[in-house]
Amino acid sequence: MSGHGMRLLLAIVLATTGLVVADPAGRTAHAGPASVYCSGDSLVHRKLAAGTGWQMCWHIDDYKGLVLEKVAFQGRKDPAPIQVLNSIAPVQMQVPYDIGTAEFEDLIGYGFGRRASDMTAAECPGGEILTAHGGHTDLDGHWVERDQPVLCVREMTKGLAYRSKWHTAAEQPLLTAQSTVLMVSFISAVGNYEYETNYQFADNGQIDVALGATGEVNPSIWTDGLARIQARNYGWPLGRGNRDYSGSHYHSAVWRVDFGIGGKNDQKIEQSDTIWTGARGGQSAVLVTRRTTIRRESLLNLAGRRAWRVYSPSSRNADGHPRGYDIVFGKNDTYPAHPSLRNALAFTTRKTCEQLPMYNNDVSCANETVMDYANGERLVHPIAWVNVGFHHIVRDEDQSPMPVHWQGFTLYPHDFSAQSPLTPPSREHRNGFVAAEREKNGGVTPSLGSSTTLELAGATVPAGRRVVIRVAVRPEDPRQIAEGVLTVRDGDRVVAISNIRKTDHGRRTIRLRALPVGQHTLTVAYGGSARVDTSTSAAAILTVVEPAPSGGRR
Repeated sequence: MSGHGMRLLLAIVLATTGLVVADPAGRTAHAGPASVYCSGDSLVHRKLAAGTGWQMCWHIDDYKGLVLEKVAFQGRKDPAPIQVLNSIAPVQMQVPYDIGTAEFEDLIGYGFGRRASDMTAAECPGGEILTAHGGHTDLDGHWVERDQPVLCVREMTKGLAYRSKWHTAAEQPLLTAQSTVLMVSFISAVGNYEYETNYQFADNGQIDVALGATGEVNPSIWTDGLARIQARNYGWPLGRGNRDYSGSHYHSAVWRVDFGIGGKNDQKIEQSDTIWTGARGGQSAVLVTRRTTIRRESLLNLAGRRAWRVYSPSSRNADGHPRGYDIVFGKNDTYPAHPSLRNALAFTTRKTCEQLPMYNNDVSCANETVMDYANGERLVHPIAWVNVGFHHIVRDEDQSPMPVHWQGFTLYPHDFSAQSPLTPPSREHRNGFVAAEREKNGGVTPSLGSSTTLELAGATVPAGRRVVIRVAVRPEDPRQIAEGVLTVRDGDRVVAISNIRKTDHGRRTIRLRALPVGQHTLTVAYGGSARVDTSTSAAAILTVVEPAPSGGRR
């Protein structure tokens, strides 16, 4: 399909029974941001079974394929749709093979839009298939135009939306509901692979973003045919025996996400990192969350208990909190060999020419990469480049056709609404602390104290010799067992961390690395468990001395 003057803007928000959205009272819905961006007959609506709705515009780009724009969500109490995104699209699908003999640029090189497949009823059961008018140059060099069915839009059941029996009684029955999503999908055929661009817009405001790969394993790359290598290190045997090794490879997918929460131009980025302080409260460990505003263009990586939130300070929910969305990752194998694919996430200031993370094809910044975009400038209107990698080790079950494998991420609403958009009327009063419902948690056993002792194998050791210490942890409640983490410190410096297990029966011998000459103040801290509290030993003084000289007079 041509991206030069031929692209068609359409909006998706389909009504349950037609092309007009009505609110629960039957009144025509208020116009949302998409109605300004794409007007006339190309603007349609979809209200989901729960009464919430989505609206968006779409077009097909030669390279990116499906591009969504002016994506907006409408809760049951919202008078009009509220914008979430300015745009979102996949902008890269890089497929390098582990053996090093091939790398395919399935999006940038072939083009998802140019390789668009006809959407069929078998791939869109019960949904609506939308067409786009486009054109392309065929293999004989002729310009061909046609209306092509490319987009599937359908409402699907998703399973449990919520369930609560809190304070359930005859006058307060069990509350439970099933969830639905508006699924929007588009398929491209690139060589032996078939890619589905898939979005699931949930009735609670969540957006699941994914690319699925199916088709066939590569018919040409078999590692057993290469000399001087062990085929099993670069592939997996298919068929009988261990003869035909299909090559392992990566699928590195990148999405360009332009947030427009509330339709505002003041989007901010906040990174949260939650760390264990090393302390414990009366029942559990004490963790602290530190929040940092990302003010400059950055390349970022995943870490345990790390999260990112995009929000608008000036768009606020009914509780007065800034509306936002979290970027949530699942499994992610980023590709280490490409600088622009090593990082899971990048934030850059929006520039029109910065469209692709590698081999950018806009003349104003041609051949630049996300490494060039993220050059430390102040973030003004942040673009998120979300990189999700999938390392594909082929298996017998991949033949044939290959079952679809998915990679993607979730945009999770964070204070976009004052309560869940699905909150039933009987629970609307539960917004913040509800004094009448305060209860003491049942079934929770408070942790009791412990004592930790440290014993040195010797108060003095020669330099270069490892230090042996013996640690004993005694719970105050003799029925409990000391399990957890022991942290050995020399003054304030951690010199060893060791686990104490049930089989240690409260006693652990730890061998430290050799310490420098001088006096050392050693302590051991027991990190505690759910039923045994923390404790720290008294200090033990160790002296490390120069070794005695060897030899002597006869």
